[in-house]
Amino acid sequence: MGQRYPLSLIASEILNLLSVNGDTMKDKDLFEVLKKKYDLTYSEFLRYLMVLEVRGFITVSMPKEDVRVISLVRHRKG
Repeated sequence: MGQRYPLSLIASEILNLLSVNGDTMKDKDLFEVLKKKYDLTYSEFLRYLMVLEVRGFITVSMPKEDVRVISLVRHRKG
């Protein structure tokens, strides 16, 4: 199954949400906000996160089982 929304649309939404929420959110909180605006499944959401992580925009950590913490990567200029 392909992505129903362009990566650029969902990626910019995820990065913006992280930025306005202190650069870090739990996956379930981030997913709930996105789900209100877009008809996404949790599986699709995880695929978008994976692409952003592989491209170096975010990090995903698991401090507890079933809890993912999504953090925005701030690149230093210089």
